Amino acid sequence: MVTPTEFSSSSTVQYLISADVHPCTASRVLDLFALRGITPEHIKVSQYKKTPLIRESLCIDIRVSGLTSHEQDVILQKISAQICVQNVRIETIFKRIAA
Repeated sequence: MVTPTEFSSSSTVQYLISADVHPCTASRVLDLFALRGITPEHIKVSQYKKTPLIRESLCIDIRVSGLTSHEQDVILQKISAQICVQNVRIETIFKRIAA
């Protein structure tokens, strides 16, 4: 079992976004970070084709370190407000400190 003291206080967050397939979708989402002077550490965009059970969509994963809780929430709200975004969630990734 890992205790909280074994993790770094500097955390990384990952935004997991499902959005409409459109040529400007990824740039609209990334622009929200650029306007704040934030350069993401990792960006992945995948397009999923329509199936009988799932509609066509883009999956955008963006990983960023060093944001305050307030900045994380503001960016989450701004992403959610984009008309092309269907769903967004955020995950916190803690870095383990080497013992």
